[in-house]
Amino acid sequence: MNYLQFDFEINKEVLSDTLLAILNNYSFEGFEETDGCLKAFIPETSYKEEYITEVAAFFPFLQYTMSVVENINWNKQLLTYNIK
Repeated sequence: MNYLQFDFEINKEVLSDTLLAILNNYSFEGFEETDGCLKAFIPETSYKEEYITEVAAFFPFLQYTMSVVENINWNKQLLTYNIK
C-alpha cells in the first residue's frame, strides 16, 4: 500500500499542534515535525481531497506539497542486500 506524504509549511499563522489535531481526525496515520515543516502521512486508499479542502478552510495561508511514498518491503530489501 502506498502512502501520500504532505509537507505542510508551519509558521505563526499555522500552528503545528492545531494542524496535527485536525489531520489526525482525517485518517492521517503518521507525523514528523521538523523545523518549519509538519510531514503527515495517509494511506493512498484512505485519502479524500475534501480533507485538504477542509483543512485549508482553517488555515487560509496554508502551503503544502504532496508526494507518493511507494510501499517498500524492507525485509526483502535487506535479505537481497545481505545475500549479495
